[in-house]
Amino acid sequence: LRRSEYTALRNPYLLVLFLEEYSVSQGTSWEALGFPDIDSLLDQHVHDLLRTAASKLSCSPNDLRSAFMLLVEQLWKVRPGDLAYSQAIDCLATVLREQCGNALAVLRQMGLLTPVGSIRIAEPLVAERLFALLVVGASVSETAITEELRPEEDAGVVLVLLRSGITPSITLVESLLAKDERWREIVSEGLALVPRIDYRILALISILARPNVDGYTRLTMSESLGKLATRDRRANRWVTQMYLSGDEMERHRGEFALGTAIEIDAKRVEGALRLRLSQARKNRPAH
Repeated sequence: LRRSEYTALRNPYLLVLFLEEYSVSQGTSWEALGFPDIDSLLDQHVHDLLRTAASKLSCSPNDLRSAFMLLVEQLWKVRPGDLAYSQAIDCLATVLREQCGNALAVLRQMGLLTPVGSIRIAEPLVAERLFALLVVGASVSETAITEELRPEEDAGVVLVLLRSGITPSITLVESLLAKDERWREIVSEGLALVPRIDYRILALISILARPNVDGYTRLTMSESLGKLATRDRRANRWVTQMYLSGDEMERHRGEFALGTAIEIDAKRVEGALRLRLSQARKNRPAH
């Protein structure tokens, strides 16, 4: 789990899904598995749970999924709140009719919904993935998606949207930032997760980490560049250039990014440290 491509699996829930899906515990080589697709893991997990639940209920898997997605839609509308038992029953009854009560009980038993109390999706990572798919499916543009999102509640959903690539990253980011500056940190974190990295991504993260018009900057926003530096050679070079910069603030951002990268995968960025030491020796005054 020290390798950069497995960083997401430091989450215990995702690690269990990964081990179950690929049977790593049975001796499969980690090197042969490649980069874990978190969203595919979550999608497959939900698919398997619904299929098992449909078998228990002796109903159509498609009907159960349709009813479940109606429930997800209602949970999205009332977020960050929950649904009362009666509200959940009404959602499921739209498709499942007299089976709605049994269906709710089975979905809770399977771990998709909270086992007791009011109704919500039990695992936040699953909820964020389902909400992201719901928003994209119901929206005709990135602007429409942005209108559905709230900075105080939907940070995880935005991370999924950027991580999965189901909507164009740059367009979505521009739309979010134009609407509300509070998206800056979440957007910066999400850009570090995009599946395909290019110089536009690197430039945008760098801009977000620079001081605003009041001269205020958050060095923590350089963490995203550090994460990218462990995944991509261009990002590694970019961070190295920042680290060696003659501009003090740019160098500080590079230091912070490099510190993040070292915690994930020190070997990937050790070259930058060597260059800095070499630079320091050359600039040392002669005696």
